[in-house]
Amino acid sequence: MRRIVPLLLLIALAIVPASLAESLDLLVNGEVDAVSDAGFPTGWYRDMWFTDAGVSSLTVEAGVAGGSSLCVTNFEPNDARWAQDVAVEPNALYRISAMVLADGIGEDGYGANLSVKDTFSYSDMFYDTGGDWAELSIVGRTGPKQTKLTVFARIGGYGDDNLNTGRAFFDGLSLVKLDQEPAGEPVFEFAGFSSDKSETLDLTENTAPARHTEALLLFLFAYVLTVIGFARKFRGGSPRRPAWLFLAVLALALVVRLLIAAKVRGYNTDIGCFSAWSERMASVGPLNFYAEDYFCDYPPGYMLLLGPVALFRSMFGIAYNSAAHIVFLKLAPIACDLLGALIVYRFAQKRLGDVAALLLGGFYALNPAVIIDSAAWGQIDAVLTLAIVVCALELFNGRYLTALPAFAVAVLIKPQALLFAPLGLAAVVVRVAASRRALRDALLAAAGAGLALLLMYLVALPFSLGGGGGFSPLQPVRWLWNLYSNTFQGYRYMTVNTFNLYAILGGNWVPLSSVGAWAALPWALFVLSYIYSIALLAISRDAKKVFLTGGLLIMLITAFGPMMHERYVFPALLLLALAYAECRDRRILYSLLALTATLFLNQALVLQGGMTEANYGHLQSSEEWLNTIFSIVAVLNAAWIGYVALDVCVLRQAKPLAEPLPRPAPEEEGGYRLNLKRLDCVLMAAVTVVYSVVAFVNLGSTKAPQTAWVSTAAGETVQFDLGEEREFILTYYGGISDVAFKVSFSPDGATWTEPRAAVYDQGEIFRWLWLDENGSTATARFVRLIADDAGVVLHEVGFLDADGKPYPIASVSGDGDAQLLIDEQDTVPAHPSYFNSTYFDEIYHARTAYEHLHGLRTYEWTHPPLGKVLMMFGIEMFGMTPFGWRFMGTLAGVLMLPVLYLIVKQLTKRTDLSFIAMFLFAVDAMHFTQTRIATIDSYAVFFILVMYFFMFRFSRMRWNRDGFWRSLVPLGLSGLFMGIAWATKWIGIYASAGLAAIFLWAIANNIREDRATLRGGLFFAMTWAGLLTMLGAAGSKVLDHSGMLALSASRLSRALMLAAQWWVPISLAGFALTAVGIALLALREENRLFFRLAIASAFSVLMFVVVPLLIYYFSYYWHMQAEGGLTIERVLNLQKSIFNYHAGLGGDTHYFRSEWYEWPVIAWPMWYYSGTKFVAAGMISSISCMGNPAVWWFGLAALLFVAFATAWRRRAPRAYVLVLIAFLSQYLPWVVVPRSTFIYHYFASVPFIIVAAALLLDRIRRKSRQAFIASAGILMAVALLLFIAFYPLESGLPVARNYAMLLRWFNWYNF
Repeated sequence: MRRIVPLLLLIALAIVPASLAESLDLLVNGEVDAVSDAGFPTGWYRDMWFTDAGVSSLTVEAGVAGGSSLCVTNFEPNDARWAQDVAVEPNALYRISAMVLADGIGEDGYGANLSVKDTFSYSDMFYDTGGDWAELSIVGRTGPKQTKLTVFARIGGYGDDNLNTGRAFFDGLSLVKLDQEPAGEPVFEFAGFSSDKSETLDLTENTAPARHTEALLLFLFAYVLTVIGFARKFRGGSPRRPAWLFLAVLALALVVRLLIAAKVRGYNTDIGCFSAWSERMASVGPLNFYAEDYFCDYPPGYMLLLGPVALFRSMFGIAYNSAAHIVFLKLAPIACDLLGALIVYRFAQKRLGDVAALLLGGFYALNPAVIIDSAAWGQIDAVLTLAIVVCALELFNGRYLTALPAFAVAVLIKPQALLFAPLGLAAVVVRVAASRRALRDALLAAAGAGLALLLMYLVALPFSLGGGGGFSPLQPVRWLWNLYSNTFQGYRYMTVNTFNLYAILGGNWVPLSSVGAWAALPWALFVLSYIYSIALLAISRDAKKVFLTGGLLIMLITAFGPMMHERYVFPALLLLALAYAECRDRRILYSLLALTATLFLNQALVLQGGMTEANYGHLQSSEEWLNTIFSIVAVLNAAWIGYVALDVCVLRQAKPLAEPLPRPAPEEEGGYRLNLKRLDCVLMAAVTVVYSVVAFVNLGSTKAPQTAWVSTAAGETVQFDLGEEREFILTYYGGISDVAFKVSFSPDGATWTEPRAAVYDQGEIFRWLWLDENGSTATARFVRLIADDAGVVLHEVGFLDADGKPYPIASVSGDGDAQLLIDEQDTVPAHPSYFNSTYFDEIYHARTAYEHLHGLRTYEWTHPPLGKVLMMFGIEMFGMTPFGWRFMGTLAGVLMLPVLYLIVKQLTKRTDLSFIAMFLFAVDAMHFTQTRIATIDSYAVFFILVMYFFMFRFSRMRWNRDGFWRSLVPLGLSGLFMGIAWATKWIGIYASAGLAAIFLWAIANNIREDRATLRGGLFFAMTWAGLLTMLGAAGSKVLDHSGMLALSASRLSRALMLAAQWWVPISLAGFALTAVGIALLALREENRLFFRLAIASAFSVLMFVVVPLLIYYFSYYWHMQAEGGLTIERVLNLQKSIFNYHAGLGGDTHYFRSEWYEWPVIAWPMWYYSGTKFVAAGMISSISCMGNPAVWWFGLAALLFVAFATAWRRRAPRAYVLVLIAFLSQYLPWVVVPRSTFIYHYFASVPFIIVAAALLLDRIRRKSRQAFIASAGILMAVALLLFIAFYPLESGLPVARNYAMLLRWFNWYNF
């Protein structure tokens, strides 16, 4: 008995957990008992497909036995659901159940059901339970690595056909774990397909997917330039091994696709469908694949390709939903991409030659619109397209027995293939009619059609036999008919996320049924598109035009037809590539490039939302401007290709690309000499002097309080006696302090008011303030200031009468030297303004300059110090006054003008263009505003301009022509000013990338003009080995001295620490190696080139590495003087802090934040200052940061011209390349930085768009002298008028509000 009892206990312990596992409910608030005051159920969140107001309602209503329930009401067809995320175990069985009451749910879609997110697993459906509660349940198994699932209580399901209307209540919801599969119940797959990193759309908040539109636009622009450049520059000549080159291109295209396929999961819904269908196909086979309760709207052909994916996944042990699994799913369309490129190459090679075939095939292989479809999205349009093109090629060659079965394959892959059927039939008729053996061809075509039908029948046969009911010979036919007809009934909207006519008209996702008679318009245009395309093919009597007319047809119906998705136009990419090879009309290439741009961006904008778990894959209303612009381009492109097809097919007027011209001789660009004349000096001086007057007038007051009263303890007071009771405004001017004070008033010195806190903190220093910022007056004879603590720093106090003049003060008494508060009454202004106070970021930079001057601890450390050190010199000369702290920056702005003149003179050698550029810079609003405020941007931009001027000069020098040693002068000066720019602001580091590119280009140009020897190359390598040894030893010592190496125990750290210990002998060894290498090169004339390269390398290391680092380091002398002195460790630690600070400035928190792509068009100016409250009624005073519209908009057009001209011309002028490099070095970094950005970050790029404007005017001058004079005159006049018009809003000058309103263009918030 003693042995039996423990045994029974063990059995009980084994059984109880199992029963508990079946009964433990994992859902939170499944009984809907916990409801917030706002009526929201704890643990649940709302989710739905259409989120528009009035479509669906998710509420809490009465439930079973008087409790509460989750209610879903769809007023219009939708998929709406209550959702809850639940932690689960991998590879485990679970049951979801609920009590449901359904009322008035339509019979066409999915009814009330329980399901799991990101699967196609649904419970049974309830449509109307007759007022009674009924139970629903579903059992499923989680995936091998699944740790979470989302339970849905919903009406509707995935797919347009499954949306529904009606109402349902859910109560008693539960999720329990099961130990074994229940007998007689199906077990579904609960493994979802969403990424773990994606975010759920919670409709309790206003969420949307992350957008990367700006990066897409930049990539698209760069791609277009690259294609143009390759097309223009590499059409001549013949490659030695074109086939091998093309195989290399295909290999590159494959690698790119595989990387993207592994990195980018794809459009969640499509990937989820394909992965689920693949698993189902492998598990149940074709016989039971399609079922009434299972969603699949794709034809059976692609299912035959998906089935092996699951088998291979299982065979190789690849985890479900892993990156490798996703890549496997995408392999078929990726392979079809590459086969399509191969077809283009082979087809073009026979007609256009090796080079054109290589370019055309490479264009398709690396086409971003093609890559994003297969590798990123994961769609199968490439498979469909390949089948369509094979059909067209076989028809092209008269092989009907393979052409028509290929079309059957396309139809079995995607039903959209049927869109080509009428044109394909017309092509067969044209081909047969044109044949000399028409009867034979007609019979072959009929036989091919029979084979196509037989193929479709045989593929459909096993799929159609599921569901029982016996076999009928027509069963596969009826089954296919039902499948395709149901598919074409879906998505009955004007357009679905497509750049086309209806996106322009606001018809995206607008039901056709809601537009009434207007629904006839897209259908009429749809039919006309067919009539036009077929007519062109028939009139041409040439079946070889099937590529052109096929591309035309799909572009027309996508642009003008109804129910179009964004990817329906995809086959046109391959068709137009082949059409160009056949027709040789360059306009087809232009259309193909435009199609690439619109289709790529269309797919990308939809995909970036479709990759989120919320599946927010729609065109966004926030980007309506972009959608509209590219929709217009798509519509115009469709119309354009229609015109081209008319020209080619009917008029037979093809326009081939021009024959490649011989490479032109290098343009004579005048060398490096400026050749300045007296006129140049006069013009530079005149503009500089005039601008100086404009810039320095009203820059700021030369008077400000310099002495200060400082409290030494809390409660210290100062009492003022005005001699008699007066009505006044109390104004005061504070210094550096974080301690405030209070003010109390008395009429007689005995009775005092309650102390009132004064506005005073770190953001209000060196600024005149009113006690009441609204200008309310106080009445008293005695005024008392009471310090909150030690450290109050007040420079001056004033009591203003009604005219804004300070009253005389009879006496002042109190703690400390109270007399210092009234000793500079001549500095007291009538009211605070920019003219007498700090504004915007001056509270940081001007303050820091003052701290440098007086050896105080530095407050602003987030930028390098040199700009503030320069500002310090202005304060030293003019005192801590607004004029003093702004003087040096304004002077830098003045000096920028002659520097820009010299840059344009260096590039163009023309006085008129240099004067125009200088003038445009002088009247630019950002240049004016940004250099008159005490921030560090003025200095950084000035030094960037100077360093580029010298690098431009170096790039124009030729060692054999101008002298090697002479070329080192501008090179060294460029490096020197680069170091100064580094020490001013980190944008100088951005500019260094441009300098490096120009330096290497200049070196390459010099190498071409000389000869080299192998021995010289060895000695040159020795020189570089020595340089790198010295740099490595010095770097090791710096890192060791900073303590950074001690933080790591890696082998590299230990090796660097050892090198740091021996850094002196290692550096000496490196120096010796460098010196020996240079000496050996100097011995023989034949090594002259490498000798020069060695000297230039060593000199560059000195001037572009060593000197800038030394300047940067020693610029911290003033910063560190109050912090223990200058040390390497302190400087390095501060750099880490600076980086972390700027990296943490991301987000959309600032009202005036703007994106980099908004700056060139002045989409959102920055507002620096408003003094409106201190000026008369009806007047405003404002300082805003923006560009001169004439200068910036013309400059933007000029920059685009320079970019396209550089790509288009086989040998672009060097000035174009130099300006592009300089501009991009300042602009591109802002595209990728994670921090918040503002329009003033564009300041360093503005000079280079002005240089581009000068280059565009030069191009106009070369075409027509009269056009140049007119263009330049109008531009300068408009720019000057706009500068004058906007001057009040850029300078703080009071102006009438009605006038200012006239300047508030495009919702600009500039006052």
